[in-house]
Amino acid sequence: METLEDKLIILTEIKSKIHFLKELSSQDLEVVVEDMTFKKYKENEVIIEQDSQGSVIFIVYNGKCRVSYRQTDSQDPIKQKKFVEVGVLKKGDCFGELGAIGNHKRNARVKALGDDTWIIGLKLNLNNSQGDAKLDAILAKVYKSLLVDVSKKISYINKKHHENLILPYLQ
Repeated sequence: METLEDKLIILTEIKSKIHFLKELSSQDLEVVVEDMTFKKYKENEVIIEQDSQGSVIFIVYNGKCRVSYRQTDSQDPIKQKKFVEVGVLKKGDCFGELGAIGNHKRNARVKALGDDTWIIGLKLNLNNSQGDAKLDAILAKVYKSLLVDVSKKISYINKKHHENLILPYLQ
């Protein structure tokens, strides 16, 4: 998958399943997607590590991934080393949105669940330094969708675990 055309074919195939891509045309995708990678991961291979920097959004193209969180704010040294599973991602799920929005540190570790896990990495052009009104409209759609997705994830995780796992990283 080397050419822009190949990448756009894959994005067009999956965009109906990805909330922040749904409303974008093929032309919008060409403008917003700065770079795209397509990588196969093996069982338990780390895709992103908690506290690492990153600006790429990831999409599960095939397989599943385990999301876990290390409680770094705990005073207990055992809890600081232990990861707590907060969910499993499946085909079409995204992760890493906060990194793309504001180059924030990753708030969880994501590992492949199986030897046939394919992940798409999207580096988005979320900067409009030239003040292009059309690009502003496209970026507004993307930002709104990404923020909705992130807020839903935070709400789900907080309800599921009855404790504030993600919010310390947003403050």
